[in-house]
Amino acid sequence: MKTHQAWLGRLGALTLCWFSTLALGCHPSVRAGAEGAHAEAPASQPKSPTTATAAPVIPPPPPPLRADEVPSAEAVHRPLPELAAFYDALDALRRGRSGPEPLRVLWLGDSHTSADFMTHRVRSRVQDLVGDAGPGFLRLGLDLYRHEAATFEVSGRFRQEPALPAQRTRVKDGVFGYGGIRTLPQAGARVKVTVKPSPSPGASQALRWRLSYRLPEGAAVDVRVGATETRLSSALGAGRADAVVLAAEFEGGPEDAFEVAHVSGAPELFGVFVERERPGFVLDTVGIDGARAATPLAWEPEQYIQEVRARAPALVILAYGTNEVFDKGWAEQYGEHVAALVARVRAGAGPIPCWVIGPMDASVPGGGSRPRVREVTLAQQKAARELGCAFTSAQALMGGDGSFARWTTQRPQLARTDGIHLTIAGYRELGEALADQLLLGPSH
Repeated sequence: MKTHQAWLGRLGALTLCWFSTLALGCHPSVRAGAEGAHAEAPASQPKSPTTATAAPVIPPPPPPLRADEVPSAEAVHRPLPELAAFYDALDALRRGRSGPEPLRVLWLGDSHTSADFMTHRVRSRVQDLVGDAGPGFLRLGLDLYRHEAATFEVSGRFRQEPALPAQRTRVKDGVFGYGGIRTLPQAGARVKVTVKPSPSPGASQALRWRLSYRLPEGAAVDVRVGATETRLSSALGAGRADAVVLAAEFEGGPEDAFEVAHVSGAPELFGVFVERERPGFVLDTVGIDGARAATPLAWEPEQYIQEVRARAPALVILAYGTNEVFDKGWAEQYGEHVAALVARVRAGAGPIPCWVIGPMDASVPGGGSRPRVREVTLAQQKAARELGCAFTSAQALMGGDGSFARWTTQRPQLARTDGIHLTIAGYRELGEALADQLLLGPSH
């Protein structure tokens, strides 16, 4: 079972990776001092023989950016009219006029997202308004993975692919499901997931679990939900050579745990989706430490589009930029990555609304902001405008230039002294501000 303290220890290790590589490529399984900081794999890494690399082709640098100023603190406290279709669905849910399926949102981002302190504040605020339909997407078998609405017990060894999930070039066949990571339980390995009780009224309904997996020849796993155990095996027809990603559904009581155990071969687990049998709101958080908006573009596109289509989100949120701040490339390319990623999601989900959240403030020695925070923010803001997406500057929500340094002196302390990460209290504070921004739109 993971703890907040353990996750903060992970932040310390990631800090070493940031400053030694200037490319946020470390993963929770990387232990600073033991394996050292990891950079991305070299460009000569083997690619899939049948599919071209999905990483974006970067054209020559354009002229210097000419865009509006970074949004002011006043601007980020205005409604988001671009999310009108999402607000209509939210209002229908609140008034009991929606269908039986939950209202789902896909939130893609970096380590700030994977921590789930910030994102859970948004999740819980919306669920308080329209009902808690469950935690949504959960990873399986990852070291120090955490989700605010569930607990995990991992025993044995799970191999992770890609070893460095934040890469922007194709790795192996590029098939990494909905969340960009697959785990392979080794002999004797198992993972147990328990959903925490929800404070939302009426949230005690039965749980539905949907396991996303792949079973090469000779592979098998046992799945237990409560007292019921099911074997998934390639020998029983649960694995097919022509299937990219398979899904198996299970039902259990509100307190029943979900457990997957290795039986044989090399099964691949892409995660599990868990929802309550009731209408309500679900926020799928897909955060990868060190990720940029270009990271999901390296995943095999057709399988990812199929996964998004099956999930049918009503809104996509992109929260990247911190890692781009530490890159050296010209900033406008990051807007192109945002545009390409929104197009990829919409290829599966249809013309859903989108919300782009710019990078948080990041400080330099002495307390000022890193200049590239503004440059990346402007590039993302311009792309959002052209896509018809809503845009919010996380830096502006924090208080603008120099806000990171000010947050380190707050009591309670809201930002860590690494100049990059917030404290747990800081992430929750920013999550409250983002929830306030999001919920300005619905009618009450």
